[in-house]
Amino acid sequence: MRAIVGRLSDLSLPELLRLLAAASASGELALRNGQGECQLRVASGMVEGVFAPPVLAAFHRREGSFSFRPGPVPSELEWQPMEEFLVRLARLPWEASQQARDELSELRETLSEVAPVPATRRVLVVAGDPRPYRGLEVEWGKRGWELVVTGNPTWPTEESFDAVVVHLPGSATLAGQGDLWLAILRHAQEQEPPVPVVWVGGLADARLRHEAVQAGAAFLLPAPAGEVGEAARWFREDLTTVLERVLQKPATAAGEGWAFREFFLALHAETTPEETRASLLRLAAHSFSRGLLVGVAEAHLEVLGGFGFSPIPKRLPRGVEVLEKVIAEGIRLEGQSVSEGLGGLVVGGDGLWAFPLRRREGTVGLLLASGKRPGADLRELANVLPGATALLGL
Repeated sequence: MRAIVGRLSDLSLPELLRLLAAASASGELALRNGQGECQLRVASGMVEGVFAPPVLAAFHRREGSFSFRPGPVPSELEWQPMEEFLVRLARLPWEASQQARDELSELRETLSEVAPVPATRRVLVVAGDPRPYRGLEVEWGKRGWELVVTGNPTWPTEESFDAVVVHLPGSATLAGQGDLWLAILRHAQEQEPPVPVVWVGGLADARLRHEAVQAGAAFLLPAPAGEVGEAARWFREDLTTVLERVLQKPATAAGEGWAFREFFLALHAETTPEETRASLLRLAAHSFSRGLLVGVAEAHLEVLGGFGFSPIPKRLPRGVEVLEKVIAEGIRLEGQSVSEGLGGLVVGGDGLWAFPLRRREGTVGLLLASGKRPGADLRELANVLPGATALLGL
């Protein structure tokens, strides 16, 4: 694992910690912002550190910068699972970071224990048995979640939600009614953007479980045996953690957001050039319908990979005027009209996009693309490319 430096406005603290956990990374994570500097230690999905003002500012406001330095960490520290650390962090209001300067902080902290923050997310629970959700209104209200519970397996008319929990009734009641509950899941996926759904219960029914997965359920949880006891408490805690995850990221995270995180991770983990190239092309495919990654040789452009059309050429000729300008000047090309088809890359009235990949000696590669998708945001792609050249094997 390599050192990682960046801005929290580009990559949030939860996203960063999950990337490090996915890479089984160990080391020190420094957070710097207007509240000061603070160190967290991470190791294989575990986190150690205090909830100091810089950490709260990083989490709640995405303020400042971060730097991760891989290395060994002491095993005797007070570690906690990363998701548990994030849940505890989410429970602390931003105002807690001002305690040292605010004489009313103790009163505000006391009030925050009993008064929910203004709702910013709506969670629909469609439950055959609503009893396991008793008391969650207050707990979730502190997180800014509005809980709407219904026992009717239909989507409430003309209402919108940020997440849905579909909690199936017991097998005796469920018999022959599985399609009603699946319809809620499918309706959630038809929203724009799609609404993530946590599917609870019915896991013993292989067909129903398969249908739920195929319809796009974000997570499957077994139903609790009752509403009291340790198992019920664990269920509520697990469900809250899962919802925290799906609400932390936009609904499109399964697409472009996850492609960006995958490429970001590929840049900082010990991956091969071939793996990094494939990851870059997957990221580009969320913004363009066709693309090519090419290396610049003296007599031609060597194609290293592509997507969106067939057959993908092995080489492209040098001498295309607009590309020669990109190679010579290292300036990005944005939606340029070209007469050359470039091996099938540019079709119809699509413009050509070219991202130069440079080293000290000049431009050594290009990411070429066309067919820009509606609403595509190219900032993430443009931001990560400058540091990717060497890792792409160019």
